[in-house]
Amino acid sequence: GKSMAKDFWAKEKFPFPGFLDTNKELARKFSVNMLPSNFIIDRAGRLAFSGFGANDWSNPQTTEFIENLLAESANPP
Repeated sequence: GKSMAKDFWAKEKFPFPGFLDTNKELARKFSVNMLPSNFIIDRAGRLAFSGFGANDWSNPQTTEFIENLLAESANPP
């Protein structure tokens, strides 16, 4: 569980922070009923992506999507 996720995050060296919902507060808010469940929140705090089940985080489209989000300003015009 928790240690496996932290080890994976450290091994992959993602250039963005991860978050574990240990008290299930966000799981309730987003009605999570499947694991893994993945959510990407953009710099402005908006839900940019949600995925349930396995996601291929290494495909070129996903990489481009995340890189574009990282390049965005937190305060859009």
